[in-house]
Amino acid sequence: MYDNDARPATIAFPAEGHLYDVINGKYLGSKKEINGEISYRAQLYAISPYRVRALQIRGPDTCAAGAGATFNITVRPDGKAAASKHVFRVEVVDPDGQNLRHYAANVLAENGSAEVAIPWALNDRPGTYTLAARDVMSGVKAELRVKLKEAK
Repeated sequence: MYDNDARPATIAFPAEGHLYDVINGKYLGSKKEINGEISYRAQLYAISPYRVRALQIRGPDTCAAGAGATFNITVRPDGKAAASKHVFRVEVVDPDGQNLRHYAANVLAENGSAEVAIPWALNDRPGTYTLAARDVMSGVKAELRVKLKEAK
């Protein structure tokens, strides 16, 4: 017989910081401990010395099929804190709303910044694509619309 009942628990962290529920992409506040429940469901928390306020994507807003393009993704921390190491989930969505898995990547961002190269294929059809990035720890997201033109 299995006991899947949740049990009340206090989870204490080694220092106070900005706490994130990584699985649900939620900011929980500046804390040193949380009261919750422990059960058979996994929980994953991250603690940071700063709150992630935003992500910023910079790069060309027009690209050509068959040519590569480089985009820079940067974490914007709260206040004057210097960004530390992050991981971004990057995805590309085509004009029909389909996620193009061959362009998806998990990108390590040393000091909160990373470059992502998208090698547009010759047969990617013209239209407006969306480059979407999510900071894995905080769940904060950013998008950039990119107009893809036919190859010359």
